[in-house]
Amino acid sequence: MFVNVSGAYGGVEHVIETYARELTARGIDVLSLCNSFTGVEVHRDQLRRDGVQCADIELGNQRVYFPKARSETGRVIPTDDKNACRNVFLRNVYGKFATPAKMRIWKLVQDCRWERIFRSVFIEHIKESDIIIFRAGFYGWLPGACNAARKLHLSPQTILILGNLPVFYPPGRAERRMFNTLDVSVFASSCLKYDWIKQTHSQNIRAEIIPNPVDVKQVRAKADAFNNSNGSGVRIVTLGRLSEVKGIKYLIKAFVLLKNSDSKCHYTLTIIGDGSERPYLENMVEEFNMSDAVTFIGEQTNPYPYLKSADIFVQPSLHEGFGVSIVEAMLLGAAVIASNVGGIPDIIQSEVNGLLVKPADEQTLARAVCRLAADPALRRYLIKRACKDAEDRYDVAVITSRLLESLEQRKQSR
Repeated sequence: MFVNVSGAYGGVEHVIETYARELTARGIDVLSLCNSFTGVEVHRDQLRRDGVQCADIELGNQRVYFPKARSETGRVIPTDDKNACRNVFLRNVYGKFATPAKMRIWKLVQDCRWERIFRSVFIEHIKESDIIIFRAGFYGWLPGACNAARKLHLSPQTILILGNLPVFYPPGRAERRMFNTLDVSVFASSCLKYDWIKQTHSQNIRAEIIPNPVDVKQVRAKADAFNNSNGSGVRIVTLGRLSEVKGIKYLIKAFVLLKNSDSKCHYTLTIIGDGSERPYLENMVEEFNMSDAVTFIGEQTNPYPYLKSADIFVQPSLHEGFGVSIVEAMLLGAAVIASNVGGIPDIIQSEVNGLLVKPADEQTLARAVCRLAADPALRRYLIKRACKDAEDRYDVAVITSRLLESLEQRKQSR
């Protein structure tokens, strides 16, 4: 049972799809539940075509509030700045006169609201489930689901957490108690595990670090759907949601430095993805007069041919819980440059299967790209090791087996 209540399609949703397909292929009955306003109808329809059972969570007139991810001055709030996160959240919900007391009341209402929603969902869908795999999120989803399951005596149940810590909704005592009662919490990287434990103060949390899976066969098959290797020179590609935390503006600035300093090499940059930052980034490209070399192609249901044609894949994120697109680029033969943040160092060993650079530093990023462009032998060395790592460590068959083994061990230890 996958419960996915989300406001957009992203990395966690992609991981849930991968798990659901693999478990279904292994003969395990899977039901994927998601809310009807996520905007992921194309992906849900594809899951159905792949044989995965899907159902919508009926929320009626319920609405979910998603606070803006930046302060009034436009500054991105660091994930470790708990007070700033809380203040921004309060201001977005209540305005300038917000108080912690109002926040606690609002939070309690949200927890109760989601408990009622999931109570009806569980009665209809989850009575016979052995395992619930739940997408971590905002505003009482997890405590609401757990409280509903407990009150309906839906045990034994195993509930796993996938995703980043909701930094704009700092966990309270209810979440801390809940984390200590979960059978197991799965984190894709050591960074995510540390963040959750730090925020929830749950030292006794039963946690496993299992990296996000990649369907190696499917990615390679989709990469051959069409040929995108036209053009010459060094092809740079990035993939991700166009939000400030992804650091795309630093990649564009680095690209401008490359074009201005290295006239001998022809560089092109392809940006895959969509989001709130796209108009700003497009204006930046026009101001730098780089429209002929930088291409925005939006969100793609099949981005893999673009990754396969890339000489260099860049992930300039300011924070990244894991980075599935990094593994996919490694698998498809692109040399990877990524920010040394979050869970990325769990994937990339600098100078071994890619290069790690300081985040938010366009000059360092430009030097790393220039180095790979000028040294084909280094590129080939990094690509060979990266491709092997992607196959051996992150294939969905390997990761799913680890997940099932972990769940079986927990079940036997009850």
